[in-house]
Amino acid sequence: MNYSTPEIVKSQRNIGLDIIRCFALLMIITVHTWSLSKIGDRFPYIQNAYVAFFRLGVPLFVMISGALQLSFKDMSIGKYYKKVFSRLLIPFLLWAAIVYIISCCIGKYSDVNSVIDAIVCFFPKMFENGVNMAYWYVQMIIVLYLLTPFLQRAIATITKKELLGVIIGLLVVSVIKDLFPQVYLTQYFSKLLPYLLFYLLGYYLSIENVLNGLPKWIFVLLFLISTMYKIFIPSYTSVSLYVACGALFVLLSQISIPKRYSEGIIYISRSSYTIYLSHMILITPIYVYVLRFNEQCSSMVQCAVYPILVSFMVLFICTIGVFVATKLFNCKKIIGFH
Repeated sequence: MNYSTPEIVKSQRNIGLDIIRCFALLMIITVHTWSLSKIGDRFPYIQNAYVAFFRLGVPLFVMISGALQLSFKDMSIGKYYKKVFSRLLIPFLLWAAIVYIISCCIGKYSDVNSVIDAIVCFFPKMFENGVNMAYWYVQMIIVLYLLTPFLQRAIATITKKELLGVIIGLLVVSVIKDLFPQVYLTQYFSKLLPYLLFYLLGYYLSIENVLNGLPKWIFVLLFLISTMYKIFIPSYTSVSLYVACGALFVLLSQISIPKRYSEGIIYISRSSYTIYLSHMILITPIYVYVLRFNEQCSSMVQCAVYPILVSFMVLFICTIGVFVATKLFNCKKIIGFH
């Protein structure tokens, strides 16, 4: 290997990645609470602000995966697949089934009339991506993990500069895709390309000393410019998304927190996959039965505050639920707690 091992491999646990994961988890939950809050067109800048900031959740998760998964290069392909997919697929199938059955019971799917029908229809619906649209992330990450052993071996043979060149090349292709969406080749790569870029970018930014001591204010400025650009300019290129995610990844990874709070951060981080897979079933009940809100947002406060408030409530309830479940039952692996 032509460059130094990432810091995340040298230390037993990097709290910076746990902090990023917690922020990303809250962002993803907020995207879903925001989409269900029925925000209309009355406050476009609030809507743009939500899109500009909370859209970063999934890319940050992909960057964390790249930072972690691409760091291990001594594991055989078969052993890697067995380890990763057992941790990924078993919790996914469990929670997808639970969420689907509950959704059927509350009348979300008009073509399913009983629990038995829900069980019978589960696998066909899952392969159609009809169980829950939020689970598209799992399907995307499965493809990246299938590629990971080959990416690991390729990365081990190149230098940091060459890796940066690959990332810049993918970024150029992404810009071409934005400018010329009608080109067939860019359409072909349009789904996987952005996440492959985030995957490699997360690994690159985790390499020790790769940023050579650049001051934090540069990343603060990059994040603010790219985020404001999305809020105030309707048409934007994906470059702003890559810049915002890269800058936020660096800033969050450098946060220092008191040791007494680190255990809570790590626990939420280890629970993140479980919370992601299960949180959708709580959003609507909290809106309807806790906030008594079942209509379109009628005020700026509702549009701006309610989705974030519901997100924190969902995160709190899910974390407590994971804690209780893992204390009462030996179920950490099967529910996705790592």
